Amino acid sequence: MFLNQLSRTLSVKLCVTPILLSGGLLFSGAASADTANQDSPLGINMTGLSYWSTQWATIDIMKHASNGSGQLWATTNAQTGVFHTGDNDLLDLDENGWPKSLPAADDPNYHYVTTVLYQDNQHYPVGEYTILYEGEGELRYFGVTRIPDKSAPGRDVVRLDANSFFHLRIASTDPRQNGNYLRNIRVLVPGGICGNSPEQYANTSADCADPETFADFSRVYRHLTFHPLFLQDMKKYRAIRFMQAMNINVSGQSVWGDRAKYSDASWALSSGLPIETAVELANQVQAEPWLNVPARVDDDYIRRYAQLVKANLDSNLKFHIELGNEVWNNAWPYISDAIWMRQQGQARWPQANADDFIYRLNYYGKRSSDMCEIFKAEFGDEADRVQCVVGSQGGNAWVGQQILECELWAQENGGRNCAHNMDALAIGPYFGGYFHQDNYLPYFTQWANEGEAGMDKLFAEINGGLLRSLTYDPDGYEWQQAPEGGALAQTRRFIEQNQVLAAQYGLKLSAYEGGQHLTFAGNLAGDRAQVNEQMFLKSNRDERMGQAFSDHFAQWKAAGGSLYMVFESTARWGAFGAFPLKEYQLQPMSETPKLAHTMAFIDANPCWWENCQRQTVAKDSVEVDDATPLPDGPQGGDITLNATPRPAQWGVALSWSAYEGQGSVQYYQVFRDGQFAGHTNADVLTFNNDWLQLHTDYRFEIKAVDAAGMVLGVSNALITKAGDSQAPTVVGNLVARYNGAYGFDLSWDAASDEGGIRHYIIHRNGQALTAVDGQTLSFSDNWPPAGAVSYQVFAMDHVENLSEGSNIVTATLPTQEIVLSSEVRPESWGVALNWQFTHPDVQWFQVYRDGVFVGHTDANGRQFNDDWLSLHTDYRYQIRAVDSSAQVIFVSNTITTQAGDSIAPSQPTGLTVAFNGQYGFNVSWDAASDNTGVAYYIILRNGQSYTTRTELTLSDPWPPQGEVSYQVIAVDHYHNQSLPSELVVSNTNP
Repeated sequence: MFLNQLSRTLSVKLCVTPILLSGGLLFSGAASADTANQDSPLGINMTGLSYWSTQWATIDIMKHASNGSGQLWATTNAQTGVFHTGDNDLLDLDENGWPKSLPAADDPNYHYVTTVLYQDNQHYPVGEYTILYEGEGELRYFGVTRIPDKSAPGRDVVRLDANSFFHLRIASTDPRQNGNYLRNIRVLVPGGICGNSPEQYANTSADCADPETFADFSRVYRHLTFHPLFLQDMKKYRAIRFMQAMNINVSGQSVWGDRAKYSDASWALSSGLPIETAVELANQVQAEPWLNVPARVDDDYIRRYAQLVKANLDSNLKFHIELGNEVWNNAWPYISDAIWMRQQGQARWPQANADDFIYRLNYYGKRSSDMCEIFKAEFGDEADRVQCVVGSQGGNAWVGQQILECELWAQENGGRNCAHNMDALAIGPYFGGYFHQDNYLPYFTQWANEGEAGMDKLFAEINGGLLRSLTYDPDGYEWQQAPEGGALAQTRRFIEQNQVLAAQYGLKLSAYEGGQHLTFAGNLAGDRAQVNEQMFLKSNRDERMGQAFSDHFAQWKAAGGSLYMVFESTARWGAFGAFPLKEYQLQPMSETPKLAHTMAFIDANPCWWENCQRQTVAKDSVEVDDATPLPDGPQGGDITLNATPRPAQWGVALSWSAYEGQGSVQYYQVFRDGQFAGHTNADVLTFNNDWLQLHTDYRFEIKAVDAAGMVLGVSNALITKAGDSQAPTVVGNLVARYNGAYGFDLSWDAASDEGGIRHYIIHRNGQALTAVDGQTLSFSDNWPPAGAVSYQVFAMDHVENLSEGSNIVTATLPTQEIVLSSEVRPESWGVALNWQFTHPDVQWFQVYRDGVFVGHTDANGRQFNDDWLSLHTDYRYQIRAVDSSAQVIFVSNTITTQAGDSIAPSQPTGLTVAFNGQYGFNVSWDAASDNTGVAYYIILRNGQSYTTRTELTLSDPWPPQGEVSYQVIAVDHYHNQSLPSELVVSNTNP
């Protein structure tokens, strides 16, 4: 799958004792020390677990389930169909997050709990999933198909097809109220391994060279947490950083009891990945774990953290420990921990009268030093395995100096600074971070419209610099300018500056993150969406971006950097950029130039810094359990048992064939779940077992017994549910028609159910809107929200069995009713809004800017001026027509515009430069156009601002000797600047 691995020179054998965590045996056996990452110089930041993740990290996908809000369960109301009522504070959970009970049917809040396994994600494994669980109750599945013949109590098998989703619901639990609630639910992905190799993935036995060696994941998951394909992805990296997976950026943890536990139902919650799991992965692939300690924790937390790592990490592995993440950063979410650090600094040094930022950096340096001291004390004579890291800003070495020197702490610490306990200064040496700045947007927009020629210019900026000559402002500060030499050159200078700083304190220079940084960080207003899609994302699929990574790594090596942690492993690209090396698990290497060049650099560049050589122990085998027997079914024995539900009595009607073997039957015994439930005489071949729990699997058997009590024959074991546990059929043929006024009329075909339909639940935009009785097959939605509206209908029977959802229909109200347009108001830095609409019910029109009410007109108003806004800023406007009862009855289209004169003049053309016959040049150009007129022109000479003119000519009698270049920029009355004209170069020696 990967490029050829670098040949290794070290080959030893080490005996390893299997390591036990709370989850059980992590690996079995030992093998050659010749691992693919033994001398690797690069590490990787692992993306977090989530239901939308395209990275197949764990075999048990229950570990990445959540409700999307940092919790596991969505509380679902059976009557209204609302997926998440927000009643998580009412949940009755055990210590691992499993519900011990659910509310009664008449509870006004919620009745079920639901979690999401896959959603907004089409890159999941397709096939049969095995669900294992303990306890009694009813599990329901949505988006998948349960396979009854392969299911049994404690084990369900479902099929997930392409283009679907996967939700899991606990519909009832602990029906006998004996404490045996549903728990320890495991959802195992399709496939398995060949032999006992943890990295040898097979979808079926046919994928193995010897099909007899195939072991599906139900035989492996207790000993192998991670998917084999994920392990293949990780195997070349020297280190793995778990900052994202541990949710460090949003962690509010302060004491040891706040941490994530290995036994937690899911690891995709706000507490993040457990420390044990991170260590387990590190051991498995022999990577040095880069662990982050939550920023606000106390000393006891740090001490226990160190003890846990020491007890579980393979003794041949070093590890890196870092406090928090980017505490210097003022952006969200980093600012939360930053404010906390500043507050602690102010409280500790109230008389220092320091700047807020200095308080923050000093306290961060102090706590990093504390953390390191505690870790090294716990490791004692193995303290050299602890690599203490302090994180700093790559583009500003002054920040790192303040942290390492930590003057406020040193003054009360005998002059000893915070660098004393540290091993490495870590930075984030990204390249292209300045691309988000607004002054470059017009150029990127123009390049996006130029297709491949524009992409050439983007890489010209990355590799050599192009924007500086186009945008240089001699009146601006240097940090405001595009970097000289382009993105890679700028980052190289940052690396070199931080290397000098690290050497000053005797530290290694590491990279906690790094790579390309072409992103608008979610702000896709105006032309940014086009630039993001056609330039930023597209460039990351270009072979030249892979080469840029190679060049960047080479510059890091040349500057003396040590371990480099690339950001990040596998995830989708989108509004926040293209940081992951791979977009989805099965993406071919040919489509991932960044990943391909990263792997190639590892192969060609064994680690180069002092004492980087190490010994590793390949974990190339995993324990495999015996095969699980298939669920009981008809065995074709002496007695054949059948069952039918008894809906009215919440029961089961059993019937069976007469025993025909040797011996005389005196009576038949009925067993339910292994317990005697009743008997019949020999001539009675039926039995009703009533008033059981609905939605619960029961296992029945019949035994034929003679007069002496001897069992003559046993029926097949039959698994069935009691009463009406069958959901109604799916509602069909849902249609939504515009009613000609304000809404839509819905209609659908009736669902069927043995006990009848109680009501139909109508969902609008994914949320329950209302319900109608079971005889009604239509509904009028008179006041839908503006824009596209989706509808779906569910059928519910009289015992609250809920059908699968109907087909989803999408309808849109006519948008031509209120057509909103705008004009700029240059003199008042404003926007003039105009619309046409007449309706007898309209009382007034409300004006909304960026979703906020900013004014109104009466029913006769058709115009609104919004003045004194910021120039060069996108504003979104919408008009809402309101009736006398304040109901919104119509909504206009939404327009995006800029205020005042935010339009730059056209690019000057026709630039000519003629030698004047003496010592200089006569320069002339064609007039630019502008909606408010051109005020003057800026003339650039040799890339620097030289002079201005209101006319279209310039006489330059004394230019510098040799080649001289000229460009012209048009400026309007509101300081908007055009793109520079084409560059013209002449020589003073014609």
